[in-house]
Amino acid sequence: MPNRRPQRRVPRSPSFPSGHAASAAAFAVGAIIELPALAVPLGALAGAVGYSGIYAGIHHPGDVLAGAIAGAGIAFAGARLAPAREPTRVRPPDPVTEQLAPCPSGAGVVAVVNPRSGSGRGARAAEAPTRELPDAEVMLWQVGTDLDDLLRKAAERADVLAVAGGDGTVNAAAQVARQAGRPLLVVPAGTFNHFAADLGLERLGDAIAAVRHGTAMCIDVGTAAGEFFINTSSLGSYPAYVAARERRSLSSDAIEKARST
Repeated sequence: MPNRRPQRRVPRSPSFPSGHAASAAAFAVGAIIELPALAVPLGALAGAVGYSGIYAGIHHPGDVLAGAIAGAGIAFAGARLAPAREPTRVRPPDPVTEQLAPCPSGAGVVAVVNPRSGSGRGARAAEAPTRELPDAEVMLWQVGTDLDDLLRKAAERADVLAVAGGDGTVNAAAQVARQAGRPLLVVPAGTFNHFAADLGLERLGDAIAAVRHGTAMCIDVGTAAGEFFINTSSLGSYPAYVAARERRSLSSDAIEKARST
């Protein structure tokens, strides 16, 4: 087998200081200032970069040493002149809770469920009230029908309006619940469930326990374009993209339905 090991040679061109050693030292020192626990691995990595130049015959040892000193000095100077800002710690306000009448069997609870939310989580959430809350009523929302109209009908005969779906479905239900003066039970059944997670409702069982014990929490709402929101309000092109996605989804459903018939 031929020996492919690089032949050591003496640099023939000026190579003082080593740019590779300077860059490696600057990065290592800058990162170590922020994360001292990484001193050993980053120091070893920067040393390996410098040694590789000597081993390959590209730099003299003095080139590498001068480059490392220059890079480390620049990193120290940068950290001194532009120190990293400490993140401002914002303490969330203490939640305002309220005790409502317990509903151990789900009596008076009317749940509107989006069965397509969360890649099937909504469909599973529709089965839970029948098992865990036998006296609760479940109304399934069909894509293409008026969600707000279904929510208003549910709120008219509900003591507690429940909704199972993603953040968009929950936001629509929150507006109806506020107008009707009904408490809202949020069932996490979407893809991300940001609002439910903020309330501490990580699983379906958390929502069922809340309605059984009558545990409620008061929240603030924001307002945008005359309508309030509870999680986020999107501006710019994103709402148009969502509307286009919904139109394409409805078209796909119509095609699949035609094929099945």
